[in-house]
Amino acid sequence: MFLLKCGDFNSVIGILLAILLIPVEGFVQTPAKPHLSLQWMFIALQSAWVPPDRDPELPNYETALASIAVFYPSGEFAAGDFWIGRNRDGSTFIMPGEGFAIRKGQWHRNRDQIEVEWTVVYRDKMLPAHTTPEVPVHETWKQEGTVQDRIGARFRAPSGVYKPLNALLNLSTLESLLNDPGR
Repeated sequence: MFLLKCGDFNSVIGILLAILLIPVEGFVQTPAKPHLSLQWMFIALQSAWVPPDRDPELPNYETALASIAVFYPSGEFAAGDFWIGRNRDGSTFIMPGEGFAIRKGQWHRNRDQIEVEWTVVYRDKMLPAHTTPEVPVHETWKQEGTVQDRIGARFRAPSGVYKPLNALLNLSTLESLLNDPGR
């Protein structure tokens, strides 16, 4: 019945194809970043470990301020400054409720060093208070040694020595904060 009112079959098919091929805003998605891999991650302690309080009612783990840097294979760079906790068994976790800052930028290798350019894009309770995004910063990170499956064994950056991060209990939390820090 529909075909008799609309014309021939080929016209109807053409109209349906045209409607189906029109891009609908919101359905076109950009490719997602790959999930974080510990092979791309390095950590630098920015303070000494603080032992847990002796009060049995309080958590029983050490805390420290740390920077976690991620060198994506694509050349993207992301880093976060977090308070982290360390359980008695040595496992570590980030504590985003205590405040954090996120830096993003690019990196590339230059012989035995890494050139990193980054900008602070988000701060939550971290001092000093600034508006974001801030002025871009360019740093040279000197490589110290090599290790299989990583871009280096460790790096000496202006902000400290970064060592491979071998485990993080809440890796998905880190990934969420790096991708969407204001959420």
